[in-house]
Amino acid sequence: MKKLILILVVFFMCPALRAQWRTATARHLIIAFGVHDSSLFASCHDAFTDNYLQRYTGSSDPFNRWVMSDTGIDFSQGRVTSFASLGQYFFAGMTASNNGPGTAWRSSDEGRHWTANAGGFVCTNGRYMYCVADGIYRSLDSGGSWHKVNNTQAELLSSRDSIVFAFRYDARVRSTDSGSTWSNVSMPLSNVKSAIWLKGMFFIANNSDTIAETKNNGNSWVTITIPRRIVTQLASNDKYIFAGTDSGVYLSRDSGATWTVENDGLGTIYQVNALCVCDTLLFVNTGTQDYYTAFRPLSDFDKPSTVTPIDQQKELIAIYPNPTRSSFTIECSSEIRSVQVLNALGEEDLTATSATTRMTLDISSLPSGLYWCRVRTANSEQVQKLIIES
Repeated sequence: MKKLILILVVFFMCPALRAQWRTATARHLIIAFGVHDSSLFASCHDAFTDNYLQRYTGSSDPFNRWVMSDTGIDFSQGRVTSFASLGQYFFAGMTASNNGPGTAWRSSDEGRHWTANAGGFVCTNGRYMYCVADGIYRSLDSGGSWHKVNNTQAELLSSRDSIVFAFRYDARVRSTDSGSTWSNVSMPLSNVKSAIWLKGMFFIANNSDTIAETKNNGNSWVTITIPRRIVTQLASNDKYIFAGTDSGVYLSRDSGATWTVENDGLGTIYQVNALCVCDTLLFVNTGTQDYYTAFRPLSDFDKPSTVTPIDQQKELIAIYPNPTRSSFTIECSSEIRSVQVLNALGEEDLTATSATTRMTLDISSLPSGLYWCRVRTANSEQVQKLIIES
């Protein structure tokens, strides 16, 4: 008890300590975070056939105790890439390893045990559940039964109130009546990878330096640019927007109009793999081969940082489509010198040289799974995550 009191006193009485990221000792690649009843869950991935869920449990050493929490989940079908919480139920949406529709799993005991429930990617508007199988499905009874409401085999869903958005690399559809009817919607970004809501605003990102925002549920959009940064993740606490990039975490206090870097104490800056608000904390998972998780109190962000990190100049490198099946294209703001494709163990599976700013690589001979793409130019070297689907 004395140790716990001392930790809490130091944590709350030392502003210098609180104003930095602190390690949360989850040294795994985290694909997605989820929150249920203020408990944090992490979908971890070591190789495409080695996936598991962990849940944080309290201890006298804050955020140092993570336990396995995936009893009943069959990971031979794929990996968990989404979470949704509705009442007593917690859902984990799985992306299939064979590029099929995936499986959604449901837990009624705070994530300790799971049973197969529906399709793949899951989301909720706080009243209904939505998932993806051979189309978009809706449940009016917390996953007790499901009914198909649209034929789009979406890769990402997002919903708030009566608005539902569904995204696929070649399709964007929207419902304004909780999924009863649907229509195509025009937007400035394709291949959307992350989406968040901030009060009445909706934001999307697609692994580029551009974020799109709508204030009228998708009727019109404006674009926001974070120069020289590739936005990989978005998160919000209904007050601020957090953007996980290829160079750490950025924060906007004014709905995306301006951004500040928030990397104090984060150590060597790598690509952000997952970003999540849980209760009063912001969590981030970062790294390219040596991964780690860190957290900061949201109260840290109520005032501008006293230390302004150096905003390093960085070339723009875009890799698309990602995920891919047989080939992908690399575009760079300067001349590409070489490209290496590394597997999850860091072993080189493919290499190519170039003297152009755009090149396409055939990866049809590589098995499906997680890879890393190392791009060298005349001025820099960057490593980005690459997913090859079967």
